[in-house]
Amino acid sequence: MKRFYLLLFALFLINVANAQWTALNSGTTQNLHAVYFPDANTGYAVGASGTILKTGDGGAHWITLNSGTTVTLNSVFCVDDNTVYVVGQAGTIILTIDGGNIWTDLSVGGTNAFNSIIYLSFSPGIGYIVGQNGTMYYFSHSGSGGTDPTLDPTGTTNSLNSVCFSAAGYAVGGSGTILKSTDLFTWTALLSGTPYDLYSVYFPTADTGYAVGGNAAFGTIKQHQIILKTTDGGTFWYPLSSGTTIPLYSVYFTTANTGYAVGGTSSGISQSQIIYKTIDGGATWTSLSSGTNNSLLSVYFTGAKVGFAVGYGGTILKTTNGGASTAIKENTLPKSTYTLSPNPSSGKVIIINNNPSKESTVSIFNMTGQQMMSQKFNKQEEMELNISQFLKGIYIVKIQVDNEIVNKQLVIR
Repeated sequence: MKRFYLLLFALFLINVANAQWTALNSGTTQNLHAVYFPDANTGYAVGASGTILKTGDGGAHWITLNSGTTVTLNSVFCVDDNTVYVVGQAGTIILTIDGGNIWTDLSVGGTNAFNSIIYLSFSPGIGYIVGQNGTMYYFSHSGSGGTDPTLDPTGTTNSLNSVCFSAAGYAVGGSGTILKSTDLFTWTALLSGTPYDLYSVYFPTADTGYAVGGNAAFGTIKQHQIILKTTDGGTFWYPLSSGTTIPLYSVYFTTANTGYAVGGTSSGISQSQIIYKTIDGGATWTSLSSGTNNSLLSVYFTGAKVGFAVGYGGTILKTTNGGASTAIKENTLPKSTYTLSPNPSSGKVIIINNNPSKESTVSIFNMTGQQMMSQKFNKQEEMELNISQFLKGIYIVKIQVDNEIVNKQLVIR
């Protein structure tokens, strides 16, 4: 009998060691649309029917706050532990300065839903709200609350779903919309190269950023996923692949190269894994075990290893090890390097492989994601591609060796 209990204990330890994400008790079945932690212990999650949840112990316990509204809430941003802005449907903006006991209504009304809010902590502090039909508002914040939001023209009628700031401001939305501002108030449209909706944007560094999205299946329209990356502040965006078609709704990077993306289907029930991680700047994405079939709508990390994801049915997940199993050491991708020459090119391009130890597959994609050609090479140091039939423009060269994927930009003139 003693051996039996020892065996059970050993199995328990194995399961704990292999756990990647743990489901927390949210106390609600309402869909949760966003999560934000101003520090390691204090966090807020918002969602359908005016739901606002708060934790003060790193997610172990959640309490429901009285938001004073029943509309769907889509985004939350914390200036500090007690000062919190929340936005949602029908131009809803609410603010608390006492940790959620009292909420002040700053709503502008109307029919446009607000989808994302961010606050810039310089003096004077300025916040931005984006939403349907290209709607954008900016507002200033004082210790007692926010001023009346002011409409900021964006030049687009597409829905704006996410806004972020690094060295510049970026907003993404419907039909591949990407906007950029370098002066906080004037927004310029960037070329994304995709017709698919973008739901989230994140810049871990001043010049390197990621945008994710996709379209759900509808009628004869097939389900599609899109991941875009830029390394030049948004001038050029190129597509990445996670190996799935499930739309992604949120992206977050803890370092320049380590990031997470979550998503699911429009029905709220995912048909495959819905948390993805990259440790090489998006060249490869690994599917992580989430322990749920519910679609996830938001992901946020309080540190390098501790993160939270929320979604349908009141789902709240937490990881304390960066989403990876403690029983399995993360693989380090081989450091193969590739050079395209000449680049720009017009007739042919030679790919120089500095580690020609394995078979390579080289594919070329245009900026809409269409594969233009694919060719296999056997352990060659130089791989030559004939591109004379291609039209002038920018293309992505995808080089794959086993599980390693490297994307290179190619200009054809």
